[in-house]
Amino acid sequence: MSVNPEVLTLYTSPYPKMRLGGTQEEQLISAEGVALSRSDGGYVISNIPNVEYSLLLSGGIGDDISFEEAFCNLYSNVKCVAFDGTIENITINNDNVSFIKKNISPNNDETSNPPTTNLKNFIDLHDNIFLKMDIEHHEHPWIQSLSENQMNKFSQIVIEIHGWYNMINTFEKLNKNHYLIHFHGNTNQGIKLQQGILIPKIFEATYLHKKYFINPPELNKDILPTKLDRMNCIGDKEFFIDYPPFVHNLNNSPNKLSNSQKINFGIKPLVYFTLDKKIVSHSTNDYFGNEILNNYKIGDIIILNKNNKDLKLNIINKTIINKKIILIFNDNINKDFYEDRRDWTIVL
Repeated sequence: MSVNPEVLTLYTSPYPKMRLGGTQEEQLISAEGVALSRSDGGYVISNIPNVEYSLLLSGGIGDDISFEEAFCNLYSNVKCVAFDGTIENITINNDNVSFIKKNISPNNDETSNPPTTNLKNFIDLHDNIFLKMDIEHHEHPWIQSLSENQMNKFSQIVIEIHGWYNMINTFEKLNKNHYLIHFHGNTNQGIKLQQGILIPKIFEATYLHKKYFINPPELNKDILPTKLDRMNCIGDKEFFIDYPPFVHNLNNSPNKLSNSQKINFGIKPLVYFTLDKKIVSHSTNDYFGNEILNNYKIGDIIILNKNNKDLKLNIINKTIINKKIILIFNDNINKDFYEDRRDWTIVL
């Protein structure tokens, strides 16, 4: 079964949010909104007053331990144990942060190369744990291996989630005792149409334990991304989201795309123009281009946008050639729209 987008219902944090880690310099962004500098590595957390974390468990470091150092600078009494079997070592500038060369897995295995840990020996000995996890798809089997009692020990979770489309059990575990309070799309692999909702294929999420909500949680009304977010990939533009289950207001109904929504796909071209009046998705597999174009039928009008200018095209035929969806329209092609295919957005 596929994941129902409603499992990603976004709520308002009961406390102010802040960003920890990543570069502290202002991210360089072009006038067109393209990232010119990298600003990955940081995460947005809820700044809970007088919180007393017992431990920071971190899985997945790569070449950036800035989040762990910033966290332990802010919470100076908290120790951090960071794991990553894909690197030999890393320079650490905080005495409270320690590094162990192991990958995260449902199983403890000292004989594998690199060795693996399921972290349960740490989890079972602590309460009020802050969890950070970025382990490239391996988050799903690991989370699903945890008991409800172990999941309940995480006061706050920041996690990058990959390949989530059918991982129902992952979200059941996460949502049992936690609310999703922050969501940011990573542009690295584009976007997926899931049961009528456009969702980034990779995203960063922050989950806060339900014990911190004195009142019933309020649905989020802030358009994404927020001012705390940073673009992950140089050369890309952000995914702008103003629709449920992420953004809620009286004009939006669940499972229905906002009429004003414009999905910006950065340098990854959504469509190609050809001079014989065709629009062809660039994908040869199950990628976002084909998924979106598949929603259109003969007689529909497709609206393309570039530099805040709209081009309306009437679809007169639709076919599939070599797994590519091709829309054929009867309008004249504007040469200005045709020349730079990278900047296309599709208006839904």
